[in-house]
Amino acid sequence: MTMARTRLQSRHDDAGVALVMVLGIVSVSVILLTTLALTTIFTLKTTARTKAEMAVLASADAGIDFVFGQLDGKTFAQLSTVCSPAYNYLVNNDTVTVKTLYTLDDGTKTNCPSATDIVTVLRVTSTAVSGNKTLDGPLKRTVVATFATTPPSATLDKAIFSDASLDLINNTQVVESAPGVLDANVYSNGQITIRTQVNVDGQIYSATGDVTVDNKSLLKGTLWAAGRVTLATQATVQGDVYSASPLVSTSTPAVSLDSSNTIVTGDVLANGTIVSQGRTGNSGGILGIAFSRVGQVLLQNDATVGGSIYAGGNITLAKSTVGGDVISTGGDVVASGTPNLVAGKVVAKGAVPATSYFSTPKPTSLTGNTASDFPTGTAINPSTTQFQAGVGYPYLIVAPKRESLPKDGMALADIKAWPGWTLDPSTSCDSSDPMNFIRDNPNGITGPRMIVFTCASGKPVNIDGTGNKTITLSNDLALVSTTGFYQTNNVTYTGTNATDPWTLFWLVPSDSLGVDWKPAAVSGQYYPVCTTTPTDSKNLYWDQMKVTKLVWFSYTPCTVEFKNGNNLTGNTDPMTGQIYAGAFKAGAATKIQMTKVAIPSLGGDPLPTDPAAVRLTSRFDLRD
Repeated sequence: MTMARTRLQSRHDDAGVALVMVLGIVSVSVILLTTLALTTIFTLKTTARTKAEMAVLASADAGIDFVFGQLDGKTFAQLSTVCSPAYNYLVNNDTVTVKTLYTLDDGTKTNCPSATDIVTVLRVTSTAVSGNKTLDGPLKRTVVATFATTPPSATLDKAIFSDASLDLINNTQVVESAPGVLDANVYSNGQITIRTQVNVDGQIYSATGDVTVDNKSLLKGTLWAAGRVTLATQATVQGDVYSASPLVSTSTPAVSLDSSNTIVTGDVLANGTIVSQGRTGNSGGILGIAFSRVGQVLLQNDATVGGSIYAGGNITLAKSTVGGDVISTGGDVVASGTPNLVAGKVVAKGAVPATSYFSTPKPTSLTGNTASDFPTGTAINPSTTQFQAGVGYPYLIVAPKRESLPKDGMALADIKAWPGWTLDPSTSCDSSDPMNFIRDNPNGITGPRMIVFTCASGKPVNIDGTGNKTITLSNDLALVSTTGFYQTNNVTYTGTNATDPWTLFWLVPSDSLGVDWKPAAVSGQYYPVCTTTPTDSKNLYWDQMKVTKLVWFSYTPCTVEFKNGNNLTGNTDPMTGQIYAGAFKAGAATKIQMTKVAIPSLGGDPLPTDPAAVRLTSRFDLRD
C-alpha cells in the first residue's frame, strides 16, 4: 500500500508541473502577441506620421519654389513686386505661409523693398501646416532658403593674363571653353616662352616682348607679338603670325622658322626680316603669304610659301616653292639655288634672277628694275587673304594693344561688392591649420564663404597636403591673403556639384602691402612691382595638385606658379577658369580650360534697371 500511494502522489506532482508550464507558455504567447500588436500599431502610426511629414515638407518646399520662380528674370527694381510680410497658399490641403526678408546694400532689412532699393540678400521662410491630421494632430514643417543677387561683375576675356613674363612648358594645355570656340587666349606684357608639347586653343598676344615656340608645341590661333617670334622644332601655328619687330638682320630676324618641320598655316606679317626653313615636304612652311615691310624674306633649304612673298628688302629663294607672287618693292629677288617654283609673277625694284633659275612652269612674268607697291584687297595673291583688324598691313605692323592687369583690391568698398558672401577671418597660416580651417568650416557658414587670412609672420598661407588631403567645396569659396598662398604635397580640390560647379577664388589683393603700381608706357596704365620678402610672399604657388568639378579663378599682382601641374595622378578635370597675375609659370602637365568667371569686386554699383540675377545660396529644413 505504501508503494501505491507513493506513485499516486508522484502523478499528482507531475500534473502540477505541467499546469505551470502551460500557464507559462500561454503567458509568454500573450506577451508576444501583445508586443507584436503594439509594434504593429506603433509602426503603422510611425509610417503614417512619416508619410504625413514628407507630404507637409513637400508643401513647405513648394512655397520656396514658388518664390524662386517669381524671382527669375527680375531687375533690382522689380524685386519690389516679389514681397509680402506673408503669402498664404493652400498646397495639397496644407496651409503654407511664406515670408520674405530682404537685406539692402546699406545693411538695413525690410519685408518689401522699394523700386529704388538695391537688394543684396533675400531670406525666404516657408511654413506648412498639414490639413490632414495624424494620430498626434496636425504637423508643421518649415523650410528656409537664402538667395543672393548678382551685382554687375567684370568678366575678363583671357584664359591667362600675365603683366610680365609668361612660361608654358612640358605638356601644358590651355583648352578652349567648347570645341571650335578658340577662346583660350593667352596675353602677356612681357616675354612668352612656349616649350615642349604645349597646346593652346586660342590667340597668343605679347604686347611688349618676344615669343618663342618650340618642341612640338601647337597654337590653334594667331600669334601676335611686339617683338621677335621664333618657331622651332615642329612648332605649329594654325593661324597667322604678326611681329611688330623692326629687326632686319638675317641672324636675328623679326620672325624665324628655324626647322624644316615648323609650320604656320596662315600668313606671316612683320616689319623686319623673315627667315624660314619650313617646307611642305617635311610638314613645314608658311602656307599663307609672307610680308616684310622694311626687311628681307630669306628662304632656306627648299623652304615653302603657299601664298605670295612681299618685302621692302631683298627676297632670297633657295630651291623654294612659292604659290603666289614674289614682289620686292625696294630690293632684289635673288636665287641662291635651282630650281625654284613660283606660280605667279616676280617683280623687283632691283634685279630679278634669270629664267633658268626657275622650273617649269615658269613664273607668269619676270620684271626687274620696276617700282611697285604692296598689293591690297583682292589684289593680294591669293585674293581671299584676310588679316586681323588693326594689324597695319600694308603699312607699319603694329604691336597688340597693351592692356593693364586689373586692380582687384580688398578694401571695405571692394568686399561690399561681394553681396551674399560671409566673411570668415582666420589667423591660421602655418602647419596643418589652414587646411583644417578651410575643410572643417568651424564657424558653420552656409552659402558663399570668404576666408580672409591674416598672417603675422608676413609669410604666405601654408596649405600642406601631406597624406593626400582633399578640400571639398559645397558652395562658392574665396580664399584671400595679402601674403599669398603656398601649397605642397598632393592636394585634391573638388566640389559637390558636377553640373553647376562651385567657384574657388584665390585672391592676393592688388592693394597688399609690398605691392607698388608704377606708371606704364601707355598713359593711364600701371604695372605692379612686388617686394617678395619673405620668400614667395604675395605669390600663388601650387605643387602637386588635382582639380575636379570646380571653377577656379586666380589673381595676384605678383607670380602664379603651377610647379608640377594639376594632373597629379591622372583622371583629373582641367583647372577650369582663368588666371590673372603679375607673372605666370606653368610646370609639367598643367591643364587649364577657359571659362569666364564673374569678379564682383571688379564691377560697378548696380542700378535698379540692372538684372538682379538672383541665385540660391542655401536651403535647409528648420525643425520646430
